[in-house]
Amino acid sequence: MAEIAGILFMILGIVYIAYPFFIESAESETYFEGKMDSELLLRKENLLKAIKEIEFDLKMGKISEADYREMKGRFRDELVTIYRELDKKKGKERASSPDDEIESEIRAIRKKKG
Repeated sequence: MAEIAGILFMILGIVYIAYPFFIESAESETYFEGKMDSELLLRKENLLKAIKEIEFDLKMGKISEADYREMKGRFRDELVTIYRELDKKKGKERASSPDDEIESEIRAIRKKKG
């Protein structure tokens, strides 16, 4: 009986020591997923601001129409990729196209900053 109790205590001790390693692994996966989402959201905001800036630069004559179209196209392509990645992580289908959402967010930024 004493041997069984000893073995039981030894198993409990091993589980007690090893338990944090398993929990930390699950928490770190959640942490990295959240960090990746926040990086995507930050990149999205930066791209929207960049589009606003090149629109201003076009109006001020700092860049040509061709350069504006080329840069805006690249920014929009990257934004579409970000929107799709975020949607995939949320597990949802988009009712409208990412382009429509991008345009509405650009309009909101324009209104906010005047």
